[in-house]
Amino acid sequence: MAKKKRPVAKCISCNKNSWSAEIVDQKCKNIVNGRKCSGVFQRMSRDSDWIECSDCNATGTRDNDVCIPCGGDGWILIRIE
Repeated sequence: MAKKKRPVAKCISCNKNSWSAEIVDQKCKNIVNGRKCSGVFQRMSRDSDWIECSDCNATGTRDNDVCIPCGGDGWILIRIE
C-alpha cells in the first residue's frame, strides 16, 4: 500500500488534517457532533511538524482497517510551539 502525503494544515479546533495549502487561515467545515466546527486551519507544512505513523507506516490502514493512532491520515502532528 502507498504512503499518504504529509498534511500541510490542521484545524486548531477539531484537529482535522488538510492536504491543501489553499485552506490555510480558512474556516473549517467539518461536522463534529452534529455541528459545524468553528475552528480555522493553521499552516503545519514544515517537515518537522509531522512524523509518519509507526503503526501504519503512513498508509492510513492497519490490518485492513482504518489506523487508530493517526485516524487514517498516516501522519501524526508533533509540532512543538
